Amino acid sequence: VIVSGAVERSVTQSASALVVGTRRIGVEMNPTPLAEGRYFDDSEGAKRLCILGDKPRRELFGTAPVLGKTVRIIDKDWTVVGVLGKPKGDGTLGNAMLGLSSLVYLPYQAARKPDGEVNRIALKTNYDHPADALVTALQNTLRTTHAQRDDFGVVTQKQGLKLVIKLLNMAQALLVLISTISLVVAGVGIMNIMLVTVTERTREIGIRKTVGARRNDIFAQFVTEAITLSILGGAIGVLLSWAICLLIGRYSTLTPQITPSLIVMALAVCTAVGLLFGVTPAVRAARLDPIDALRHE
Repeated sequence: VIVSGAVERSVTQSASALVVGTRRIGVEMNPTPLAEGRYFDDSEGAKRLCILGDKPRRELFGTAPVLGKTVRIIDKDWTVVGVLGKPKGDGTLGNAMLGLSSLVYLPYQAARKPDGEVNRIALKTNYDHPADALVTALQNTLRTTHAQRDDFGVVTQKQGLKLVIKLLNMAQALLVLISTISLVVAGVGIMNIMLVTVTERTREIGIRKTVGARRNDIFAQFVTEAITLSILGGAIGVLLSWAICLLIGRYSTLTPQITPSLIVMALAVCTAVGLLFGVTPAVRAARLDPIDALRHE
């Protein structure tokens, strides 16, 4: 029995959780061990007991003691007998999708309505044996009990992993496209700024050439300015990204991380953009005739 709903401690304190009606073995299948309390036994199937996941426990009670307290689920009061710990790798995309920290377990008989149906069966297999044969046998059994109708679905962790990888690839492709467009727009902006700078500083370039500056000197000056402008923009972007990651980590189940290697890569890309789009203005500045540059107003 699985129900998505609100778990309330009082009028002002509530949490959204995935409520699962199961037996003790169903709770033990969760890879997260108990942090407090105990499991409910099969003999307590009709009692209104519950085991809270880490997230609803923190949202409802914070760090206060929770065992023996009462929460309201499905318009009924349930006594907390256990609390699950924080899932290993909590904050990762996989755990965020599975919602391991947002589960609330109830005894199967107490949670099930008289006319309710079982809408999901969770199986844990022995990893020493291939699961394909079990999946095939399970499908055949369900077809037999369902009058040869395929009105069910069987989802394995392998299939779930393929879906996650597919979603990640789609997101990665979209991010690459957005980043490419952003880099081109930023590069064109830098090039336009540097072209305007060359025009405004034409007389300065002429003076520098008359006192001995070579084409290579003028070229290096303007390329360096373009790269510096690009790196400053990249540094501001890194700081904004760091702030956004802190907000995401605080107000969601995900925990983004900005590593030193990512910062170095971002600044390296900024340097490359500045160099690539700063060449044209630098070449234009280096090729100016000193006499014409001095006459420029």
